[in-house]
Amino acid sequence: MATREQTYSQNPKIGPDQIKLLEKLSNACAVSGDEGEVRAIVLEELKSSPSEIQIDALGNVLVTCKAKKKNPLRVMLAAHMDEVGFMITEKDEGGLCRFDLVGGIDVRYLAGKTVLIGRKHTCAVIGAKPIHLTTEEERKQAFSLDSLRIDLGSGGNDGVKVGDRAAFATTFQQSGPSLMGKALDDRLGVATLIELVRNAPPDIELLAAFTVQEEVGARGARVAAYTMNPDIAIAIDSTPAQDLPS
Repeated sequence: MATREQTYSQNPKIGPDQIKLLEKLSNACAVSGDEGEVRAIVLEELKSSPSEIQIDALGNVLVTCKAKKKNPLRVMLAAHMDEVGFMITEKDEGGLCRFDLVGGIDVRYLAGKTVLIGRKHTCAVIGAKPIHLTTEEERKQAFSLDSLRIDLGSGGNDGVKVGDRAAFATTFQQSGPSLMGKALDDRLGVATLIELVRNAPPDIELLAAFTVQEEVGARGARVAAYTMNPDIAIAIDSTPAQDLPS
């Protein structure tokens, strides 16, 4: 069996296996407060790791990769497992559900989006009043959250309950060098952190925190930082490319 010094690489490669892992992470549903699907993937990917792994009361996965030297620098890297989405707040007749936002989402772009609800991934669509049934004044205004409903179809909401999370139903795709999918903020970070744990440098104590509830206030990262008490902490996250025309 290879030692960590033998397997350590300063430059882990991005290949088909890493893209496949990112696809699995992106397609998983883990709206803030219900990160179980992504947490299960992280634990499965790291089950053969010699590192110390624990799950705290909030749901963070905390990994400690011991150094091969005395008094090493303790470096915490954090990537959040959760994504923005919705929560069912009320069930109306005819398969319609009122909902609230979980995280920062622009309501203007929600009409017509498909979503997956709950642990069973029940498929539904966000509906709004058809344009030919709106008044001229209504057409001048952006959609309000209260005017939208998640539509499961008549009789389709038997398996859906108030409090269920709903995630966007976008599936991962690759087009040349470009990757498309939901929750790449921050499944890119989660995939990267998994590879860093697998290739942990021997001269530092790597503290890997796969955190929860970032989209609603970075709650998991705060708890993880107090628990791990690192010398240095770095967040691995995503940000806009700012490459759209103005």
